[in-house]
Amino acid sequence: MTADLRTILYNEIHPCWDVGALAGAPNPEQLVVYIDLVLNPDGTVAGTPQLTAQSQAAAARNPFVQATASAALRAIHRCQPFKLPVDRYGEWRTVTMRFSPQDFDQ
Repeated sequence: MTADLRTILYNEIHPCWDVGALAGAPNPEQLVVYIDLVLNPDGTVAGTPQLTAQSQAAAARNPFVQATASAALRAIHRCQPFKLPVDRYGEWRTVTMRFSPQDFDQ
């Protein structure tokens, strides 16, 4: 996925990203999860987004990482369908998204 498409997708997810429960969490720089998703041509999520293996392991060890993952998954589902250029579907059909409260703290 190109940087411009990633920016479009992040901008669409941002309004649905609620990280209020993570306020004051220790080591906020460690609250990072990666989620693999497959999107349909209409911008809806195909199947179930999955945490990468590394993120699954981190979430199993740290409840704040688990909360980050849950917030990210909720945001993905709430904000779909995403408005991405259909003519570039091949570029955004599958994507691994990085989520961290620090990224969305704007």
